[in-house]
Amino acid sequence: QKAILAASTLPNEKVASQGYLIGNSAGMITTRQYFEIIGRIVGRPCPSMTMNVIFGYWLAWLLTWISTWITKMEPVLPLDIMRTAAWGSIEYDCSKSITELGISYLPIEEAVAEAVEDIQGQVKGASARKSSSNGALK
Repeated sequence: QKAILAASTLPNEKVASQGYLIGNSAGMITTRQYFEIIGRIVGRPCPSMTMNVIFGYWLAWLLTWISTWITKMEPVLPLDIMRTAAWGSIEYDCSKSITELGISYLPIEEAVAEAVEDIQGQVKGASARKSSSNGALK
């Protein structure tokens, strides 16, 4: 939201036809480091085992298919995570958005903690709505 506001308040000749990457790229981290950060924040250990990437990709494809079409629950091993593992981490530079739009970013740990808190709130809200609608059906 801050990026959109910043871009919309700059002169048109400065931002017209420009693209900006919005994200915290200070200090690249590996996928494992990212999962370790998430684990610390949610209080769950990061998986310690590794598996062959090709086997993991096909297992993720199968589990995602089962989740999508049968269980309707989030997959244990999401396909997009295995795609990232198979193709390598995404590296990007958002220095242009920092210098031209004047945006500052939260440290990755704070940003992940904020995202986890938001998701947990959404899950609790969805559970409460489901509980109240089930109560109305009785």
